[in-house]
Amino acid sequence: MPGIARRTLRHDVKRLWSDGETHLLEEAACCIVWREGERPVFQQVPLPEGEALSAMVQGASFAEACELLSGLLGEQEAPAAAGAMLARWLAEGLVEGLAQ
Repeated sequence: MPGIARRTLRHDVKRLWSDGETHLLEEAACCIVWREGERPVFQQVPLPEGEALSAMVQGASFAEACELLSGLLGEQEAPAAAGAMLARWLAEGLVEGLAQ
C-alpha cells in the first residue's frame, strides 16, 4: 500500500469537497488519500478501518488487522467490517498484491 496517507478528522470532507461548507461528523472518521496516476483521490472511512489500514501500512498482516478490528468493534461486528474493508480496498486499488 505505497503512497497512502491517513488522517483522523472530525469534519465531513466529502461534503466539504462537494458544497464547500464544513460539517462536523457525529464521531471521528478517517480520511485515506492516495494517487491514481497524477490525480489525488480520497475516501472517508470509519475510524476503525483507518486504524486497520495504518497497522497494515506499518507491516501488520490482514489477520492482525482483523484482530485489531475485533478489539475496536467487538467480535460480532468485526467480520463484516473486515470483509467490507477488504472489498473496498480491492475495488479502490489500494491493495497491490498478496504476500505468500
